[in-house]
Amino acid sequence: MKGLRVLGLLQKDESLEKSQKDYIANERIFLNTYYNYIEQELDVNLDRAKNILDHFLSAKIITKKKKNDFNSHSIPIVICVVKDEIIRIKQFLKHYRKLGINQFAIIDNDSSDGTEQLLQMQDDVHLYSIKDQYSSAKRVAWINKIMMKYGYNRWYLIADSDELINYIGSENKRISELIKYAELKGYKRILGLQVDFYTESEIFSLKDDQIDWHQCKYFDLNTYEIQFNEKCIWYVGGPRKRVLDTYSLLTKYPLIYLTEEDLNISSHYLYPYEKNFITECLLCICHYEFINKKDQIKIKSIVEKEIYASKSKEYKEMYKVIENKNVTFYDKKISKKYYFSKDLSLIKEIKGW
Repeated sequence: MKGLRVLGLLQKDESLEKSQKDYIANERIFLNTYYNYIEQELDVNLDRAKNILDHFLSAKIITKKKKNDFNSHSIPIVICVVKDEIIRIKQFLKHYRKLGINQFAIIDNDSSDGTEQLLQMQDDVHLYSIKDQYSSAKRVAWINKIMMKYGYNRWYLIADSDELINYIGSENKRISELIKYAELKGYKRILGLQVDFYTESEIFSLKDDQIDWHQCKYFDLNTYEIQFNEKCIWYVGGPRKRVLDTYSLLTKYPLIYLTEEDLNISSHYLYPYEKNFITECLLCICHYEFINKKDQIKIKSIVEKEIYASKSKEYKEMYKVIENKNVTFYDKKISKKYYFSKDLSLIKEIKGW
């Protein structure tokens, strides 16, 4: 492992432009931090850690469009990996723009439905492309690769295309105000609870070409619980546990201020672990994964290709329930209809600011 520290790609080259030199310097910092993490932490899953590192070093990410520099440090750069999400990505961009964000770094994973062409037309999007077969480990590596292009000591917001991050007061408060609050409190990571949103009907019942967030207005109120874990604040529960009997980790730290000691090692938490406890749960990660037949097909593919952690164990358990059965998340005793962001305060885990 130590021998990799002298990679030729990290050597100085006076002919390189400043942006290239900065990128190479950032990669050097990342790799040194990553090697230290592997060598010093006793509980590291070495196979997965090495897998992420291999993908980081081998990823052939192509810059397709980068019109303007992202110079504002008062708002985050949104990073998202997408594939064939032309319907979702329109609403994704619209949502985050309403929060005051105009810096998007999108990695298109070989879309064929017009997603890439749509993103090419967006002035506030830096578009990247990679054709490799997706996996959760590759996603972590790709996102790290993109963050190195923009550097340390700035805010990032990491979200999937089916996640619309929200917070109490979002109608009137821009995300820059949330960042100011976090900086005053000394937070470098903002905790979020992933909350599944659903309709009154069966899951996967909406049309494939009409992903309407306004129809998915319901969420569970008090079916979440916190468990002890040394790595992060560990939330579980929700309708996936209540209905599908699936143990899903609902913790994420999507809004982060990246420093040279930080590592994005998972979709759910970062390293060093102690920073994961110096925060508040201020974000609701509104999750729209069980919407239409396309989502059902995607879940089946995740199961068959075993592209998520632990060979997609969680999704295999989930799929056993939904494969041959009509399932509804809605329960009139438990489900709450969303009207305004203040409704999120009814979930006791999510705090206002």
